[in-house]
Amino acid sequence: MHIEEELDSGPILLQREVAIASKETAPELMLRLADLGAELLGETLKKLSEITPQQQRSEDATFAPILKRADGQIDWSSNATTIERCVRGFQPWPNAYTHDNSQKLIIWKAEPYTTDDNDAAPGEIIVAHGDELIVKCGEGTALHPIELQAEGKRRMSVRDYLNGTHHKAGDRFD
Repeated sequence: MHIEEELDSGPILLQREVAIASKETAPELMLRLADLGAELLGETLKKLSEITPQQQRSEDATFAPILKRADGQIDWSSNATTIERCVRGFQPWPNAYTHDNSQKLIIWKAEPYTTDDNDAAPGEIIVAHGDELIVKCGEGTALHPIELQAEGKRRMSVRDYLNGTHHKAGDRFD
């Protein structure tokens, strides 16, 4: 786009729309967009004299605030789909995290899980066995973390995490 005094306001020369894959993380998307951006820049430079700049529609613009570390803290009262999207979108920083006995616990990979357990409170562990760790979320949903990282430890599978913590149903994340 052409540069103007206002931030992100100049006319657009070329653009491409891309879909975000259902399991794509922010770093994966960034790599894909970097490749696409390089291709688009080359195409723009080749066709520069033929391109008619298109004015941006301010009503389509959205404000994206600067992330703070606290933005990554999981709100277990949110639905599981929202939390799973935060897990993918808050990588590599600030990461989606919760607290387990006052220790920071980063969730690197997770998926929404269907549950009929309506008695558990948000943040409460419903299942903790083998490869399954199911945590109650808001709106009658649950989250199945797949890859975690306890504070000061390496990234690990749920099985490894559970073997080290011995969590059981009824335990809670802060």
